[in-house]
Amino acid sequence: HLAPVRRELGIRTIFNLLGPLVNPLVPTGQVLGVYHRELVPRLAAVLGQLGRQKYLVVHGSPGLDECTTTGPTWVAWGNGETVRELVIDPEALGLQLVGVADLRGGDVRENAAILKAVLQGKGTRPQTEIVALNTAAALLVAGKVDTWEEGVSEALHCIGSGLPWLKLEQLIAIYPG
Repeated sequence: HLAPVRRELGIRTIFNLLGPLVNPLVPTGQVLGVYHRELVPRLAAVLGQLGRQKYLVVHGSPGLDECTTTGPTWVAWGNGETVRELVIDPEALGLQLVGVADLRGGDVRENAAILKAVLQGKGTRPQTEIVALNTAAALLVAGKVDTWEEGVSEALHCIGSGLPWLKLEQLIAIYPG
């Protein structure tokens, strides 16, 4: 019931932060994007206190609540209540530095087409690389890779194979409607 009110306000509110923190499933791992750089260490401390075992809190330049290829991404990487901070440079990971316009979507139909293209391995380089960078974050938290470089490489390989689209089609077939 709050989502329409938040959209109508057109500004970020405390609800943008509370939703991911009050997950009733109590995950052991989590990637949390925040809209302001100063929130990165603060929310990392909260996740540690909530009992998350492995987690990343990320903020991408310029003001994005995800890892980004438009500039640096500030990261707090936590393991229990131990947190270390770092800055991810997309170019150091072999990714192309792009402008926000290179990543801009459109309406629901256009965004769905972009997602389909990326998952099929047919997205633009900027679209594919930002998805790979965020996938690397999830792979790190899941313990599937040990480094950002390895995560990006694995994600790009998987996306290039078209396997993500096939898996999504399988899920749709199992849960139609």
